[in-house]
Amino acid sequence: HAGWEVTVFERNAEDLTGRGAGISTHPQLIDILHRVGIDFDESMGIRVDTVICLDKSGKTYLETKTARTMSSWGRLYRSLRDPLPAESYRLGMALREIEQDAGNVTAVFADGSRVSGDLLVGADGVRSTVREQFLPDIEPNYAGYVAWRAMLDESDVPPDIRAEIFERYTFCLPDGELFLAYPVPGRNNETQAGRRAYNIVWYRPTDRETTLVDLCTDATGRRHGTAIPPPLIRPEITAAIKATARALVAP
Repeated sequence: HAGWEVTVFERNAEDLTGRGAGISTHPQLIDILHRVGIDFDESMGIRVDTVICLDKSGKTYLETKTARTMSSWGRLYRSLRDPLPAESYRLGMALREIEQDAGNVTAVFADGSRVSGDLLVGADGVRSTVREQFLPDIEPNYAGYVAWRAMLDESDVPPDIRAEIFERYTFCLPDGELFLAYPVPGRNNETQAGRRAYNIVWYRPTDRETTLVDLCTDATGRRHGTAIPPPLIRPEITAAIKATARALVAP
């Protein structure tokens, strides 16, 4: 939109759809979308107008009004991805290193290909290859907690629970922890009642040296750093967090 010829190089080999993470939108995000010509309409998310806090027994001890649109990573990704021409978005392009001189910058990829341009934007996340090359001494600091995530289809929520909390921004606050849940677009970005999804995030203090390592170790003994793909979480870890949930948060 600003007049540049842009190509996006994505390290993943497959399109980034189906990432199950809910997002609570904010005015700044909506403003940015409008600036690039993307309409933030009713299909972008689920509107909620109430925040509730539940105690361990499930009793509501706080209820207040809000005005929020709850969306999902996948829905926002598609809104930004779809306007790009297919030739401007290249999958399976893992960056290896960057070269630059007075005239331009060159991206060198793992498959040996080289692409030159006037400007390179290193929007490559917490494990940034760009940051590693230019700021090798900078390491992300562990914040001291992990986020447990879950998402389920609206149809899998029991009717009585759905009526009580589904369309609300719901919080539980175990001592030193934060548990929140809210409705989001369905797995194919549906926003119609009955086809939506329910997103849960639980922030828990977790020591890095023992507990975090254990949580992120799969059944073969392989360690996955500070995050592990959900299918690789060991069954006993899942069973333990469910038992802890039953003890600490609203039924």
